[in-house]
Amino acid sequence: MRRLRRLDSFVEERQETGRLAVKRNAAVAPATPVPIDSIDIEHEQRLLTAIQEFDRVLGGGLVAGSLVLIGGDPGIGKSTLMLQALHGLAGQGRKVLYVSGEDPSARFG
Repeated sequence: MRRLRRLDSFVEERQETGRLAVKRNAAVAPATPVPIDSIDIEHEQRLLTAIQEFDRVLGGGLVAGSLVLIGGDPGIGKSTLMLQALHGLAGQGRKVLYVSGEDPSARFG
């Protein structure tokens, strides 16, 4: 992988195709659809954030490998909540990544 010199630059890279490429690029084996009522949620490993109410709302903590979308009006504390939750996870020795974005069109409406 090449390092970019500017933040707004792109580099085109070719991906391998074919049977071997799928094995090299796949993080996990392909999943097959299953009926939703056959999923065992009682034994799903969950990660506790050290914020009891947040963990409760998430059904007992974050599910490993899942994504949670946190939304709401500006200024209600979304970023603060996420930083506190990630601090709790990092305090357990877990690696964390915080990604944030906003819809700039909402400012011009």
